[in-house]
Amino acid sequence: MIWELFVLIGLIIGSVTDIVRREVPDMLNYSMIAMGFFLGLIFSLKQLSFSPILNSLYGFGIAFTISMILFKTGQWGGGDAKMLWGIGALGGFSIAEFPFPFIFKFLVVSMVVGAVYGLFWMFYLAIKNGSKFTSNFKRLKDTKASKYTRVAYLVLAFLILILIPILKLPIETVMALFLVLGLFTLFFYLYIFVKSVEQGCLVKELKVSKLTPGDWITNNPVVNGKEFVCEKMGVTKEQIQYLKKHNVQSVEVTEGIPFVPAFLIAFLLI
Repeated sequence: MIWELFVLIGLIIGSVTDIVRREVPDMLNYSMIAMGFFLGLIFSLKQLSFSPILNSLYGFGIAFTISMILFKTGQWGGGDAKMLWGIGALGGFSIAEFPFPFIFKFLVVSMVVGAVYGLFWMFYLAIKNGSKFTSNFKRLKDTKASKYTRVAYLVLAFLILILIPILKLPIETVMALFLVLGLFTLFFYLYIFVKSVEQGCLVKELKVSKLTPGDWITNNPVVNGKEFVCEKMGVTKEQIQYLKKHNVQSVEVTEGIPFVPAFLIAFLLI
């Protein structure tokens, strides 16, 4: 179908710009939205039915609602959210597609793909920034909270070993208990790994002239005698102008992981 071609082209262009420049051009996203509405209108005129244009509007509305929730909670950047608006407008939403309409399938697959993709991207960053990553990992691993957590896991393992003969636990129960304990240990080290990558590999110095709305400033510089605090959802256009006005040359920002390629992989899978 023609809308699938436009989604594919948009995702390929968006993936390239997201990886190379860490941003998705608004022009691309808005063009996808406009094309979705245009195709809906054309098909409505051709079929003499309101359904195609309404389906496009419904798809856009669902994508807008879900993406804004993820954006407001800090899980997605603005470019990712707007890209989903375009995909929703192009793919549409129809009751006839139930129980698995395209937009729902796409979101579910994107979340699964995104989790795996994000983890692999972090491993890539950890290898690329070896010394920064290892120093942060060691620092976080040696905090008091981390040490207490490891001691707690060891105590739990010791208690399980003591209770096995006392309670005469079956081998299946023992294996299940140690499996759960192992998973908790794995998630504990995975959390340290993720935080180490975020703090050691995603933070960089950036000139204020290259800041874009939505960038996360992490070092809270002192400007005009006051601590500059970035907005929760990233620096705004007004804040960038404020920094330029007071001759702030550079700031520390946290880069996000380019997520549009995960959209592309998810789209190809479905």
